[in-house]
Amino acid sequence: MQNIRCPVCSGQSIYDSNNEVSFKMRNIVTQMFAQHKSSSEIEAVFREKFGDDIIIDRVDKYHYSLYLVPIITSLLIALGWIVTRIYRKNSRNNRK
Repeated sequence: MQNIRCPVCSGQSIYDSNNEVSFKMRNIVTQMFAQHKSSSEIEAVFREKFGDDIIIDRVDKYHYSLYLVPIITSLLIALGWIVTRIYRKNSRNNRK
């Protein structure tokens, strides 16, 4: 249910959505599991009815980089600022 996109809600799976359409789709998935259908068979049924966009590709395993890159960049900028301040302070002390 987490891999099937809600056709009404933007960016939510039917698992996360409280929409009536998602509720009905969850019931369909539950019934299909009760019929011993595999996840790939269930996804194939939804792809056939709604198109390829209905499936949420979980290929984005590296989404943590969206959070890490700005943090690392900020730390590098702060480190550069600190090093520059120390260098300037040392160069002023050497002139005296």
